[in-house]
Amino acid sequence: MVILKSWGIMNKGTKLAENYPKSWEVRQTQEIGKIVTGTTPNTEDQENFGKKYPFITPTDLDENKYVEVVERYLSEKGYNNSKPIPKNSIVVICIASIGKNAITKQESCTNQQINSIICNEDINPEYLYYIMNYRNKHLKALAGSTTVPIVSKSEFSTFLLPIAPLPEQKKIADILSSVDKAIEKTDEIIEKTEKLKKGLMQELLIKGIGHRKYKEVRVGPREIQIPVAWEIKRIDEIAKVKGGKRVPKNMSLVEEETPYPYIRVADFKDQSVNTSDMKYATEAIYKEISKYTISKDDVYISIAGTIGLTGVVPDELDGQLLTENAAKIVINEKNRVSNIFLAYALSGFEPQSQINGFIGTTGVPKLALKRVKKIEFPLPPLKEQKKIASILLSVDNKIQKEKQYKEKLEKLKKGLMQKLLTGEVRVKTAN
Repeated sequence: MVILKSWGIMNKGTKLAENYPKSWEVRQTQEIGKIVTGTTPNTEDQENFGKKYPFITPTDLDENKYVEVVERYLSEKGYNNSKPIPKNSIVVICIASIGKNAITKQESCTNQQINSIICNEDINPEYLYYIMNYRNKHLKALAGSTTVPIVSKSEFSTFLLPIAPLPEQKKIADILSSVDKAIEKTDEIIEKTEKLKKGLMQELLIKGIGHRKYKEVRVGPREIQIPVAWEIKRIDEIAKVKGGKRVPKNMSLVEEETPYPYIRVADFKDQSVNTSDMKYATEAIYKEISKYTISKDDVYISIAGTIGLTGVVPDELDGQLLTENAAKIVINEKNRVSNIFLAYALSGFEPQSQINGFIGTTGVPKLALKRVKKIEFPLPPLKEQKKIASILLSVDNKIQKEKQYKEKLEKLKKGLMQKLLTGEVRVKTAN
C-alpha cells in the first residue's frame, strides 16, 4: 500500500496541492544542487570564441534529452570569462521559452538565459531531467504573463520538486529512458524511410521503371530527360481546377463533430488528410457553401499558407467541404490519369520549382488558380503511373505506421511520467 503525504506548494499565490509517497521529499532546487546562471563573454572580442568548450544557448535545446550539438564554442579565454558547468548538469531555459531543459554531455558554458543545476550526489541527473519536464507548467507559472516571460534566479532556486530516494530515482529514470530510446529508434526509422521516399520520387517521377531510352524535354524552365513513351502535360490539359470556399463572415467552425467536416490546409499531411484535429461546419455554414466540396477522385493542392501541398482525401471524406486556401484538381474522365500518381507527381521537384516561381517573394504568398492550371509535369502511361503510385504509397504507409507507433510510445511515456513521478505507482529497487 502506498502511503501519501500532501504539501501545499505556493508559487506566486497559486496553491498546487499534490500528494507524494511518505518516503519522498519536496525540496527547493537549491537544495538538490548548485544553481549557476550563465553569462556571455564579450562578443566583440572574437578571441573569446573558438572550438573547445560548448557554449549553450536556448536555440541549442530541442526535444532531445542531451545537448548534442551547439552553434558556438568558446576558446580557453572565453571559458575563463564564463561560468563553467560539468558534465551531467541540467540546463534550464528561464527567459522566453521557459522550462526547456537538457543534460550536458561534457563540460560546458551557457548564456544568461539559462540556469543550470549541478546535481548533488543524491540526485540522479536523468531523474531530475524528467521531473523538471513533468513540472514544466508550474515553472512557467512563476513567470506570469509578461511580454518576455522571466523566472528570476531566486524564484528558480526556490522552485519545489518532489524527490524520490536515490535508488528509486535511478529506476524511474531507467524506465523512462527505455521509452525514450524506443522513440529515438522510431524517429531514426522515420527519417531513413522519408529519405528513401525522397530518393524514390526523384528517380521514379523522372526516370520511371526499367526504361533504357530517354528523350530531352522542357518542364517549366528546366531541360530534363524522360522515357520516350512519356509525355509532358499541363494541369489544364488533363483536369479542371476549382477553388474551395471560406467560412461565411460572422460564422465559425466548431470542434464538435457534425456531418460536415471542413478540410483545411492544416489537415493536409503525407499526401492525405489527418483527421485527428478536424474542424466541422454547422448546418448553417454548410447550406451557404455546400457546393464547394472535394471528391476522393480529385487531387488537392494548397494555394495559401503552406503552398504546394498535394494529396487525395480518404474515402470517409469523399464529398466534404474544402477550404478556400486550397484548390481541387478534377481529372477529366477521358484522360488516363491516376489521381494518386498525380498527387505524387505534383510534389516532385519540377512542379514544386514552378510553384515557387509562380508565388514570388512579395506580398502575401498565394498561388492563383490560373497558375495551378499552368503547372507542367511528366506523365507516363496509366499502367506505369499505377506502379509508381503503388511503390510510393507503400513507403508512405510505412512512414505512417511508424508515426502511429511513435504516438503510442509518447502516450505511454506521458502516462508513465504521471504515475512514476508522483509515486502513484512505485518501482521495485534492489535492497
